[in-house]
Amino acid sequence: SIDESTRRVGGDLGYLAASQLEAPVAKAAFGVQEGQVYGPVKGSHGWNVGVVAAVAPIQPARYADVKAAFRKQLQQEQEVRIWTDWLAKVIREADIHYADAYRPADPDAPPPLTPATQPPPEGANP
Repeated sequence: SIDESTRRVGGDLGYLAASQLEAPVAKAAFGVQEGQVYGPVKGSHGWNVGVVAAVAPIQPARYADVKAAFRKQLQQEQEVRIWTDWLAKVIREADIHYADAYRPADPDAPPPLTPATQPPPEGANP
């Protein structure tokens, strides 16, 4: 493997569910039998070629095994909800006035958690 994250283990990804892979890679990998090669298939991180070394039956998760991960996820979701509720309140109370070209759909809502990737509206003067 030339991928930094799997190079040390010869490209071995371990056991994965289809939901853990990008859709085109999952379709290719889960479309072949054990021992067969899949790809090349393009994903968002580049081209993928692999061998399905082994297929394991689905095993239901045990609560003891996933308890810590669930607890962490629920805590993070609660922290995000508290943060966005607080930020929305601050924004509502701040009496912010937007230029027409920059007015969001909901001026009282907090900004999205991911940075905007769109350019400013046409005619906007940054």
